[in-house]
Amino acid sequence: DIQDKVQFPTASKQHDNYYDNYDIHFPGYSSGLIVDRTIEFIQDRVDRNDNFLVNVWMQIPHAPLNLRADWEQQAKENGYDVEEFYYTGGRKHSDITIENERNSPNQRLLVQTLIRDHSLQIGKLVDKIKDLGIDENVLLIYTSDNGREQEDTYYASQGSGGSFRGGKRSIYDGGVHVPFFVRWSGHIPAGRVSTIPASHVDLFPTLVTIAGYTVDEIPLHDELDGIDKSCIYFNTCTQNEMETVVKDHPIFFEWRYPVSN
Repeated sequence: DIQDKVQFPTASKQHDNYYDNYDIHFPGYSSGLIVDRTIEFIQDRVDRNDNFLVNVWMQIPHAPLNLRADWEQQAKENGYDVEEFYYTGGRKHSDITIENERNSPNQRLLVQTLIRDHSLQIGKLVDKIKDLGIDENVLLIYTSDNGREQEDTYYASQGSGGSFRGGKRSIYDGGVHVPFFVRWSGHIPAGRVSTIPASHVDLFPTLVTIAGYTVDEIPLHDELDGIDKSCIYFNTCTQNEMETVVKDHPIFFEWRYPVSN
């Protein structure tokens, strides 16, 4: 009976394109499913000699955080109390407190396991791009929409912002400071780290430039909030460009919802 199952929280309604949004284990195997579908899409475009753009939205490490069904026996053998820590639409099978959840080795292991799988699946995608021989034709960007989860927010709230204060639902650095990786074999020098501040709003003008256009060609370009920072990617910034990409430029954040604590 579908009423006895838990709807996948990010699904507002059941949809034919979801795998099984009433499957409590879905988050645990979502990374593999999403990457496999992405690989199928890319393979199809390569076979047709087509260009492509892919946005890959990964579920993990967003809640709910549950193990894949086929990992459960192994987890139990290693002392992980699977039933006690199930996420079931906001209700826990146990009545443990948030404080206990936050300090639970089980919870930390759960998050670490799922993030490791996330990482392995991204690696699988990169390997496939190499195997298809399109490595030097594909620009890869990996980033996030917010910082780590606040420990005292809800079930399975785990994460580390390092030295940054705050987390998700906060406009402190811990909430808005996220990783950003760019990879383009044969074009972008590998292994470099930039400390120049950037924002997601910079992506559009930056990609326009990489595509061979100029920002001035964009309709309503004077109203853009972002700055072209492509020279940072390629390590080719002239003095004038460097003054542009590092100049003081206000980035406005507004949070319209309650913030914990």
